[in-house]
Amino acid sequence: MKRIFALATAGTLLLATAATAQDMQEGPPAPNSIPPAQTEPMEPRDIPPSMAPPAVSAEFTDEQIAAFANAALQMRDLNADGALSDEERQTQAEAIVADAGLDTATYTAIGRAAQSDPAVAQRIQMAISALNEGDMADEAMQDEPDM
Repeated sequence: MKRIFALATAGTLLLATAATAQDMQEGPPAPNSIPPAQTEPMEPRDIPPSMAPPAVSAEFTDEQIAAFANAALQMRDLNADGALSDEERQTQAEAIVADAGLDTATYTAIGRAAQSDPAVAQRIQMAISALNEGDMADEAMQDEPDM
């Protein structure tokens, strides 16, 4: 279970770093573009998607969870590569997520949900186990002599 949190956190932080860096490159907002302070309480319909509460377990398909698990395992390997610069690591992380068939927002949402929702974490753990079992089966088939 701790491994899932570590994978989810590492991938989420890696992708969040890119978003922050991108925001910083754009510079601060113009003084006239800053909205005035809100005096009325916020309604749920007023919350932009990026500020919305994390999605619940049922909102992620099995395919998304499997894609997340696959990408998270690759992220672990990526984070272990000390030879990469932060920029190279970020570029590769984005490619890993895209190759897995997810967008960064979905990957990040699943990672955050795994940290707060044990059901999501369990689904990811099962997907990782299935991937690991598949890898072991592939290795066993490669080790068998051809007849």
